[in-house]
Amino acid sequence: MANSFGGLGSITDMWLREPNWVKNLNEKGVVSRTLLQFFGTSQILYTENPEVPVEVKMMFMNRTKAQEYEFLSFFSTQQGRLKKYWLPEWKNRFKLTRTANSGESFIYVQNRKHAVAFQAYQRIYLLLHTGEWVTRQIASITEIDATEEKINLVTTLDRTISAASVSQSGLFLLVRMAVEKIYVEHETINVSIFSIESRELIREYP
Repeated sequence: MANSFGGLGSITDMWLREPNWVKNLNEKGVVSRTLLQFFGTSQILYTENPEVPVEVKMMFMNRTKAQEYEFLSFFSTQQGRLKKYWLPEWKNRFKLTRTANSGESFIYVQNRKHAVAFQAYQRIYLLLHTGEWVTRQIASITEIDATEEKINLVTTLDRTISAASVSQSGLFLLVRMAVEKIYVEHETINVSIFSIESRELIREYP
C-alpha cells in the first residue's frame, strides 16, 4: 500500500529523511517568559506565551549528489523561515499494544502518561517496516489502566496495522525553519552533511 497522510490539512510540504544518528537530536522546549524588574520594585515573571513549542536540531547526510540536490531544492522552496512543513520527531514515543484494524479510529499503546501531556492539535505518525507512513490527527487520549492507553483518532485507519509492523511511532510536528542560512559541509565529492533547525508552530496547526 501507499503512504496515508491524514489529518494534515492543506499543508503538503514535509521532510521525511531519517537523520544521521552519528549525532543525537537536539530538542528543547521554547519557553516565552520574561523576568521584569523596575528600579525599587520586586521581580515579576511575565508569561508572554502559555504554549511551549518544540525546537529541534537534526543532522542529515547526503550520500549522493541527487540527495544534496533534493535537500537544496527543499530548502529553496521553504524560502527560509517563510513557509511551514511537517517533520517527524524521530522518537519512538508510542508503542502499539494491540493490532489496529482497518476502519477503526483508535489505537492502543503502552501507558506512558500520554493523556496527561496531550494537546488537541497533535498529530501522530506510524512508520512501518515497509517504509510506508501513516499519519492521523489525535482527537483524545484515554488511560485504560496502568499499562495501556487508548488514542482516539479524528479519522479512521485505511489499513490493518500490527504492533510488529511498526518501525517507529511519534508526533508529526508542524514546523518552520528556525534559521535562514544553512551550511553544507562536504566530506567527499559526493558525501556532505548539514543540519536543520526547526521550530514547532503550535498556533498554526490546521
